[in-house]
This record gives sequence, structure tokens and C-alpha cells, in this order.
Amino acid sequence: DKAAETARLAELARLKEEQEKALAMQREERKRAYDALPQQPQFFVGLELFAGAPSPTFTFANNLNDVYANASDFTTNKNSTPKLTGMAMFGAQANVEYFFGKNAHIGIGTGFQFQNIRGTITKDSFDVTFKANDNFGNTYKKHIFTTSQLQLSETFSATQFSIPLLLKLKGNFTKKIGYQLEGGLNMVLGMSGKATSAANNKFDDEATYHYNLGSGYAYSATNNPKSDWDITQDQVVKTQTSIANAPAYFAALKAEGFDVGLGQAAQKPNNSFTFKGTVGFILHPMLTYKDNDNMVLSLGLLLMSNNAMDNKFDTQTYELTQKVGEYNTMMSSIDKLKISTTAITLGIKYAIK
Repeated sequence: DKAAETARLAELARLKEEQEKALAMQREERKRAYDALPQQPQFFVGLELFAGAPSPTFTFANNLNDVYANASDFTTNKNSTPKLTGMAMFGAQANVEYFFGKNAHIGIGTGFQFQNIRGTITKDSFDVTFKANDNFGNTYKKHIFTTSQLQLSETFSATQFSIPLLLKLKGNFTKKIGYQLEGGLNMVLGMSGKATSAANNKFDDEATYHYNLGSGYAYSATNNPKSDWDITQDQVVKTQTSIANAPAYFAALKAEGFDVGLGQAAQKPNNSFTFKGTVGFILHPMLTYKDNDNMVLSLGLLLMSNNAMDNKFDTQTYELTQKVGEYNTMMSSIDKLKISTTAITLGIKYAIK
């Protein structure tokens, strides 16, 4: 009946009111408990040192056959792709962190990162024949190849600077031992360095002048033993019976202004290289040790991967060598360079209250 329905509704209203009062009391208790918690440090500055092994991936814009005029004899067995080996990296990073709330579990951070990257770039051999111009206004066929077909090798050292933009999560296993996980973007500002050629990076520069009746010496893709002037080691053997005479013969012609020589090392090397900036990614889990309320030590694993960096040098025009004594570092032949790195980190940071 109507009276019973009224009583039922009144009871429901009473129960709802009691439930709301209980929830309000729970919220108030949680607030008092949260207010009673000590404020955890929120703002930190720190320094990390790290070292690891980079893994490079790279591409080339051209094969050198496209660059040298009328190039021939440029075969893969004589002109292998350069390889990057033995790479190592060490660096340092200054950090600034801010964590939100009293518990300070979630935060953001940035800083400034420095890396020094070292390694070796090698090429099994080099051999090319092409159309060249001499110091006397003539065109001729030039043959350049590594002395004794030895491997070309350079060691290099490069510096890279970047700015990390990170999200951070931290917590505690015990009162002193905890964890921190961070990840985000790494704004790579660029990488530049210098290479040093190995002592056995030497080249033999030979020449063939084709004689045209009435117009003098000029370039020809074909050989004519009757009219060609061959400044080659093979020709020395044919005409002077011994290869031992070749160094003096080549040296004499070089002194006269001809661009020839045997076992010629780089006298005017271009060993500098620069790669443009890019965006990379960072993942950095670590264990932390809280020495006191203000200082935290860390040991972590740093995983970094950059998008490909473009070479600042115009690789479409790259030539390893053109004239006697000239040499361009093989690092300048790399069109795009991508580096992924795994490193161990040691860090220390201080809370700023």
C-alpha cells in the first residue's frame, strides 16, 4: 500500500545517506593519511657515466664508378664495401629531473649528453682506371690501386652531442634499494670527428697516354701498344728488364710534373667528417641505492638507437683519391649512418629541496 511504499523509500534514502557519509569519512581519512606522509624529494640534478658497444648500420650514395670519369676495372673483387669494426663508446650525461606529487613516483627529465665513439673503417682493396687531366693540359688514362693490393684501414674518433627528453618512473623495493625506468626521445645535435690512415694506406698511380697524330697525347679507353706511352710497372719490366728500376723511373717523371708514383702515402689527406643531427630513442632501466635523503646512486642499462644521420659531405661527388698524395677519409663515403648502442651506466644524483 501507499504507506509501505513511503516507508521503503525513506529507508533507501537513509541507507544512501549513511553510505555517502561513510565514503566521505574514507576520503577524509585517506587525505589525512596522505597529508601525514613526508614529502619525497621532487627535484634532482645528477651526472651519469656510461660505456658500451655501438652497432652501426650504413649505406652509400654511389659506387665510385659513377664518380670517376669513364671509370673501368671497377670490379667488386677489387673494391669491396667499407666495413666499420671494433667500435666502442664512452660518454657522460648531466641530468635534471622533476617528479610530481608527494610520493614522487612519476616525473620528467632532460639534460645534455656527450659521447665519444671510436672504431676502425676498412676496405679490402681499391682499384680503378679512369679519364684524368694532367698538369700540362692533356687528358690520359689513369690507373690507381692500393700498393700490393693491401687492405685500406683508418681509425677514427668522433664526438656526438644530444639532448634527451624523458619520462621517468621510480619506486622502492626496500627503504634504501629501488628502481627507476626512463624512456623517451634523444635529440642528436650531430656527430663530427677525424680519421687517421694506417701506415700501409699507399697507392700506385700509373698512367697511359694515347698518341693521336697531329693532336698529341690524349685519353683513349682502348690500348694501342704501338702508339701508347705506358707509365706502368709492367712497361718498366718490358723495357728495363727489372721491376727494381720502377721506383726511380716513376720518381723522375713525378719530379717533371706527371701525376704518377709508387707506394704513395697521403700527403694532403682530408680526414675530417661530419654527420647531421637526427632524432633517437632511449630506454634506461636502473637499480638505485638511496644513501641518504638527498643522494641516490644508480647502476643501469642504457639502450639507445638513432635514426639515420645524413653525411654533411656531398657523397655523390666522393672520390677516395684522384691525384698522387690526395686522400679522402672513407667516413666521407658513408651516405647515411645509424648507430644503436647498449651501454652500462653509473650515476649519482642529488635532491634539491
